[in-house]
Amino acid sequence: MLQCSHILCKVDNIHKLVEDYTKLGFSLIWGSRKEKAHNALLWFEEGPYIEFFQLPKKFEVLSYPLKMFYGRGAGDRWTKWSKSPEGWCDMALESQETIPATSFMPPVDLKAIKKEMDKTGVRSSRIIKNKRVSPEGVKIKYSIFCPNATGFPFVFSGYDSPQKPEKIKHPNGATKINWVKMGVDSTYTEEFHHLIRTTPFIKTIPDTETKVFEVGLTGLRNELDPQLLHGAVFKTS
Repeated sequence: MLQCSHILCKVDNIHKLVEDYTKLGFSLIWGSRKEKAHNALLWFEEGPYIEFFQLPKKFEVLSYPLKMFYGRGAGDRWTKWSKSPEGWCDMALESQETIPATSFMPPVDLKAIKKEMDKTGVRSSRIIKNKRVSPEGVKIKYSIFCPNATGFPFVFSGYDSPQKPEKIKHPNGATKINWVKMGVDSTYTEEFHHLIRTTPFIKTIPDTETKVFEVGLTGLRNELDPQLLHGAVFKTS
């Protein structure tokens, strides 16, 4: 039903992150105009991408309003992101139909996905609609909803305007994310595998909470300096 859309990595300074990852041989795309951007995207020719984001201090107080308007899942998720150190902090899931070989993302019925999750016992927030403006000035709309259990990945609609570049080439040779290793809270193991289905892409191990440990990249030609990774952990595959 669902598969990995993208992996989130929180950073303290998004501009320093882009500078460091450029040194490492990655080509990143700003989420919005550079001077105002709080996120940057690391795309690959196929499969999931990585979103690096900075959470400004003034935004940390949004947990209570989000909980009041959208439910506990939304407020608790924001609290989790606010308190997370630099590094992997979450994973987004998408309908399998929304990750084609092209950059086109067909509309997704999040209500149907949410209903299916409710049947499995995974309760979640109301659907949150959001938008931003791309570096080219295009308005981008998307929606998410967040399970009440913050250890469970959140669900993402995909973008209503293509965001993936037509051509993607990283000077360091990286071509795609080959696998993601993550711990899965034993409380949600059955629901997790029911929704994601069995796939070798996501390597799971039992843990006390659901979290991403490392990401396997295909095609890297040299080792990555951990001092420049801002808490992210990569393995060559």
